[in-house]
Amino acid sequence: TLGPHDKVRLMMRELKTQVSEDAALELAEISATAIVVHPPDPVEGAVEAVKKTSEKFPIGIISDTATSPGRCLRQLLERDGILNLFGTLTFSDEVGVAKPQAPMFELTAQNLGVEPEEMLHIGDLEYTDILGIQRAGGKAVLFAGYNDVYLEETKADYVFRSWAEFLVFLKGLP
Repeated sequence: TLGPHDKVRLMMRELKTQVSEDAALELAEISATAIVVHPPDPVEGAVEAVKKTSEKFPIGIISDTATSPGRCLRQLLERDGILNLFGTLTFSDEVGVAKPQAPMFELTAQNLGVEPEEMLHIGDLEYTDILGIQRAGGKAVLFAGYNDVYLEETKADYVFRSWAEFLVFLKGLP
């Protein structure tokens, strides 16, 4: 799985330049913490959906962190007041593998005390999220609220365009 140091290395290669190891480390840290310094707002309804879902089911996060490491993403979850609602956080930079690889889903299931087949994974990417959970035996939700590029071709079990739609679905679950 790629991380901030990889981003700097690739950037330097594309720019056909080099920097000292100290400068590369500093650039990697700036890249890693940019999401904390300039945090995005949560998608409309997402915080409420997390809260409501956690009242009914154990929940976790499975995330390919890329250049925003798990340590920084935890800060965003804390800022939004939802960090403590998650039973487990599976970040690719900490696990060493990325979706759609089975360990991402299997470790999350194990930490939540469920079988992968009992999981409902919500994601916005067809190859990593949808294919990954289905290969692990679980159900897939394509969240197309801000990325509808896969909408026409998705193999997801369910599709939602908003968290409000998901909450209606959630009410119908036992």
